[in-house]
Amino acid sequence: MYGELTIIKWELKDKMGLVESWVQIYSAFIFVLGLLLGFLAKNSISAYIIVLIAGIILGRTLFLMRRSPAFVYYFMGVSFIIGFLIGGVLMGVGNYIAIILVYYVSAIVSYKINKHV
Repeated sequence: MYGELTIIKWELKDKMGLVESWVQIYSAFIFVLGLLLGFLAKNSISAYIIVLIAGIILGRTLFLMRRSPAFVYYFMGVSFIIGFLIGGVLMGVGNYIAIILVYYVSAIVSYKINKHV
């Protein structure tokens, strides 16, 4: 009985296309997360702190997944920063070039620190 349910579950996932499109689904979720965090950033300092933490998480994720195809994780990182910038534009917080710079510099520094530890 249990094996039959598992087969039906996988067939439903395959018919819905979730197995092949997991990158798009996670990227859309991360985009919405970035958008919500952009709305929650009330001032520039909180926006920079959120982006710094997100960049550190991105660097750690890229380091842990360095043996798998990296484009997937770069795509998710870009999805987050685009969502965050759109939310920041609507809230009017921070300098957008500085936000992008803090995000990618913190991701690179986090990756390098994880590489040497």
